[in-house]
Amino acid sequence: MNNKQNIYNYIIIFLLTIYNLVYHFVILKLFKNEEAIITSVFLILLFIASVIMYGFTKAKLNPFKKKTVRKVGIIVVLSIGVTYCIGAFVGFLRNGYSLALINIIKNTFTPIFIAVFTEMFRYNIIRANKNKFKMIILFTALLTILELQMNTAAVLSWGLREIFIVVTTLIIPVIAKNMVLSYLSYEVGYKPCLIYRLILELYIYFVPYLPKFGDYLNSMFGLILPMIIFIYTSQDEEEAKGMVQPEFQEKKSKLVKIPIYILIFTVIALISRVFPIFMIGIGSESMTGAINKGDAVIAIKVKEENIQENDVIVFQTQDKVLIHRVVEIENIDGVNHYRTKGDANGTRDNIDITMDKIYGEVKLRIPCIAYPSVYLTEFMQKHK
Repeated sequence: MNNKQNIYNYIIIFLLTIYNLVYHFVILKLFKNEEAIITSVFLILLFIASVIMYGFTKAKLNPFKKKTVRKVGIIVVLSIGVTYCIGAFVGFLRNGYSLALINIIKNTFTPIFIAVFTEMFRYNIIRANKNKFKMIILFTALLTILELQMNTAAVLSWGLREIFIVVTTLIIPVIAKNMVLSYLSYEVGYKPCLIYRLILELYIYFVPYLPKFGDYLNSMFGLILPMIIFIYTSQDEEEAKGMVQPEFQEKKSKLVKIPIYILIFTVIALISRVFPIFMIGIGSESMTGAINKGDAVIAIKVKEENIQENDVIVFQTQDKVLIHRVVEIENIDGVNHYRTKGDANGTRDNIDITMDKIYGEVKLRIPCIAYPSVYLTEFMQKHK
C-alpha cells in the first residue's frame, strides 16, 4: 500500500508541476482571458483524481476542532471589519466590480470553484500523507506557486524594484496564507480553509466601496492575518492534545499575544502614514544638522492654523515626500502657500505647497534607525 501511495504522490506532483509550467509558458500567452476557467477545471479534475487514488474521508470535528472553525470565521470577519474601520482614516474607493446580480454571479463563479477545489484537494492530499511532512510541504509549495502565478500575471516588468515590491506585497503574504491553510487542513480539515478563502476572496464582489489601502497596508494585513489565525488555533490544538491546561494556556496567550499585537499595530500605524502620528525615514542630506540621513522622524498631522514659520513639515511633491523647514507663509486669495527650504540647501525649494499636500509636522528625531531601508532604497534605484 505504501509503494502504491508513493506512486500516487509522484503522479500528483508531476501533474501539478507540469500544469505550473504549462500555465506559465502556454496559458498566459495563448489563453490569458480563459486562464481562470482553465485553472478551475484543472483543479476539479485534480481533486477527482486524488479521490480515485486515495479515497475520501470526511473530516470529523470534535468540540475543539469545531471551536477552531468558529474562531477562524470570527477572526476573518473581524479582520474585514478592522479594514473598514481603518478606511475611516485612509478613505474609500468605489468598487470597480458591478453589483448587479448577474455580474456578481459571473465574477464569483470561477473564484468559488478555484477556492473550493483547491482546499478540498489540499485536505485530501494532506489526509493521505498525514505522517509525510516533506510531501505536505512539497504539495503546499506547488499550490503556492500556482496561486502566485495567477496573482503575478498582470506584472508588466520585472526590474529589481518590481521584484522587491512583488516579494514584499504578494509573495510573502501568499506563502504565509498557504502555510496556515495547510496547517488548518492538517489539524482540523477543509472547513476552516473554505471559510477563510470564501469570505476573504469573495466579499469584494458584494460591497460598493473598499478601503483605500496602498500596497504596504495590504501586504501587512496579508501577513498578519495568517499569523493571528495560527496563534489562536494552535492554542486549541494544544489543549485538545492535553499538552497544556486551558487556564495556563489562557495566561500564556495573554502574556505572549498582547505585546505582539501592540508591536505589530504600532509598526503599521507609524509607517503607513494613515494615522495622526507616523514615522518616516530620511534618505537625503538636505536637512543635515537638524535631521541627518539615516535618521527617522516622528511626525503628527497638523491643522493649517497651527503651521508657523520655522516648523519642519512633511509634504508631498510631484514624485516624492520631502521633509523641509517652512521659511515663509504667503496668503494668496485666501489660500496659504508655504515656502520651504532644506537647512543644508543653499536655496529655497522651487515648489508651491498648499495644505492639501502637507502630511504633518515633525516632532521627534530618532537617530540612525532608518539606515537599512535607506541603503536598500538606494541599491534598488541604482539597479533599476
